[in-house]
Amino acid sequence: MVDINMTINIDKNLDYIFTDGDNEIFEYVIDIYGQKLLNYCYSILYNYHDAEDIVQEVFIKAFNNKKHFKKGSNFSAWIYRIAYTSSIDFKRKRSFKLIPLNNEIVKEKNIESENISEKTLKIWNKLNKDERALLYGRIIEELSYSELSEIHGISEVSLRKKYQRAKEKFIKIEKKLED
Repeated sequence: MVDINMTINIDKNLDYIFTDGDNEIFEYVIDIYGQKLLNYCYSILYNYHDAEDIVQEVFIKAFNNKKHFKKGSNFSAWIYRIAYTSSIDFKRKRSFKLIPLNNEIVKEKNIESENISEKTLKIWNKLNKDERALLYGRIIEELSYSELSEIHGISEVSLRKKYQRAKEKFIKIEKKLED
């Protein structure tokens, strides 16, 4: 395991040391991003086991492609981009409708949903995978527009517009449910 002094230095320099790092650095990356990526992938896939598989795939891809990571680039955006494209590719390959897990199973699997109301879950279910990924990344993960534009592979201006539309759709669905 990584000691606390090393952790502080790694956090500050992860964008630079990832490509040169040994297995201990990669273990640190898994510790830091594992649960976050699981939640992110789940927000797209709505299947806990599929999200687990995708996160494992993300870490394998990141490790195998670390030589392609440009030092000084945003590591967080890079790994979330891998998670996003892997999740979308997975959904494209599977042409069945994904059924969201009920609230109890979500809690049991330790995905942070205890603060999510049943109404919010109903609204969430009515959003498409891109809208869910965008809102989750911005609101739950608190990613910047710049990071999200890298993850989604679109310009920051387009991303802001998509985010605004997704937010408006969320609010519109919420109002319909209140009526």
